[in-house]
Amino acid sequence: MAALTKYAPIALVAALLVATSAAFVVTEKLKLTRNPIVGPRSGSRTVRIRFLDLGRERVETTPGGRFAILVLTQARTVDWRLGGRSGTARPGTLRLRAPVAPGRYTLRVEANGHVRRAAVVVRRAASP
Repeated sequence: MAALTKYAPIALVAALLVATSAAFVVTEKLKLTRNPIVGPRSGSRTVRIRFLDLGRERVETTPGGRFAILVLTQARTVDWRLGGRSGTARPGTLRLRAPVAPGRYTLRVEANGHVRRAAVVVRRAASP
């Protein structure tokens, strides 16, 4: 019983730290407001915390054509999948080649358990 009394506060603090960490991982939007005690309220601002973000949600290209999409994250590397192919890259400009068959594909990018998707539309090349 003495051991339980001795370690209960430590276990409680550890549990609260884990719960707080989980809340920050899940939360992607945080609303910051001024403290009314400090001064008059000048409104609020919404801040977006980027675990992973893509520069655009839709890419249009030709069969086998090269395209680029911006990948924003604090992670060291990202994993991507597109049309049966996959790979690992550093954040920044992700340069890929489109599938050769026309159609709609989904580019899936993952970093540290967070996933973002972008539509890749492959259209037939225009006839001359």
